[in-house]
Amino acid sequence: MIKNTKELMIRALILVLGGALFFIFQKWFILPAFALIWFLFEVSVNNVKNIKLLKASLTIGIILMIFDFAFENWGAIYGYWRTINSSFFVLAVPLEIMLTCIFGGAAWFLFSSKHKGKYFIAANLILWSIGGVVGEYFLIFIGFMSYGNGWLSIPHAFVSYFLTFLLFYSVSFSVIGRINKK
Repeated sequence: MIKNTKELMIRALILVLGGALFFIFQKWFILPAFALIWFLFEVSVNNVKNIKLLKASLTIGIILMIFDFAFENWGAIYGYWRTINSSFFVLAVPLEIMLTCIFGGAAWFLFSSKHKGKYFIAANLILWSIGGVVGEYFLIFIGFMSYGNGWLSIPHAFVSYFLTFLLFYSVSFSVIGRINKK
């Protein structure tokens, strides 16, 4: 259970403010900047002095980036989606999304690794899935992303995000188990 309401409100402020500024100014760099801010906040509030935990969090972020990179390129190859207006692309993926995955994934790991209750996990899966759908809707609305070949925002994106975070919960529990054994 989350005991510190102030910390929860700061997390929400970081995520909402980052999304709002991205929507207002329509600059890709805002996403990884706020992911980095969230990561540094999680390092601070979790008092991360354990270098193994810090490495594990960044490893989860890198794994998320690799997974997202493969998934985004697969979708682009088959014409399911397309992103534009990045400062630099690696194949079909904006560099800013890759950095967002690394720092956002690391922050998510630090936040979620403390909370193992089934209700927290279920709520987290649903909230992150809805957040992913809303994020993609904003990208489409401002013209940074488009769908094609029958891919639909709400059902397909929700299921994709839900399965991604379900996978990452199992990976993160495995990583936490290994850290605790050593």
